[in-house]
Formats: sequence, C-alpha cells, structure tokens
Amino acid sequence: MPPLAFFGPIEKRRWSYACAKQLIERFIYAEGADNGLEYTIVRPGANNGLEYTIVRPFNWIGLRMDFIPRIDGPSEGVPRVLACFSNVLSYRKMTKQGNCNEKGSDAEQKAKKKQVDKEISKLSTKLKERSTEELASLDYTSNRCWELKRKT
Repeated sequence: MPPLAFFGPIEKRRWSYACAKQLIERFIYAEGADNGLEYTIVRPGANNGLEYTIVRPFNWIGLRMDFIPRIDGPSEGVPRVLACFSNVLSYRKMTKQGNCNEKGSDAEQKAKKKQVDKEISKLSTKLKERSTEELASLDYTSNRCWELKRKT
C-alpha cells in the first residue's frame, strides 16, 4: 500500500498549500515517467527506473514567505504566488495585477537570487559527483566519466 499523506483539518486552509505542492510534484513525476527527464538517473533494478530531485530554492530564503493574508499572516504583506492564489480563492476577491509580486528592494532581490544561484550550484556539484560515482560503479568507462571523476 502506498504511503498516505495527511494535510490537516478542512477548516484550516493551510493544508491546501501543502496539497498544491504535492500535486505539482506528482505532475512532474508523471511528465518524467511519460517523456523522460533530461537529468534522470536510471539504476538497473529500480522499481520505476526514474529518480529525480525536486528543489524549491525559494523555500530557503526569507521567513514567513508563504502566508495567507488575514489568515496566518499580516493583512498588508504580499505572499508568494501560490499563497496569493489561495487568498483569492478564500475570499472570492480578485487581486490587482502585480499584487502577487515578491517584496523587497532591487538590492534585496538580487541578493536573494545570488543566494539561490549559489545553493543550486552547490547542489548541482553534489549531484554530478554522485552521478559520476554511480557511473563508475557500473563500469562506465568513457573519457567524459573519468574526466568528471578527476575534477571532483
């Protein structure tokens, strides 16, 4: 039996956000299963032949970024897009265009982007190292594989 997921009582609206993230991940899995992912690592004997990692870099920065105004956060703040849409659905009230933008000055936005780029670069390096080790363990001996192995 597959694992079950519990998101909370219906009267608490935050569960819809967690559910939406799960749906996005399942959509990505389905697309990958149907069409193949560019950076898929396939291991012999794997149950589905598909391994992947979903990275949400904007979950790494800032506190209280995913709040729904007037429910679990300030009414004057601007949440990220999914929380903003949840707010629209909760109150049946359209937002003005541009209402769902990230907060912060241009300098703050650039600093956030730089931090995300740095974290993605570190993660990418770790994944390349892991892929190289897995290919080597499968006796994959192309020059490219050993070239990557020497760099790590």
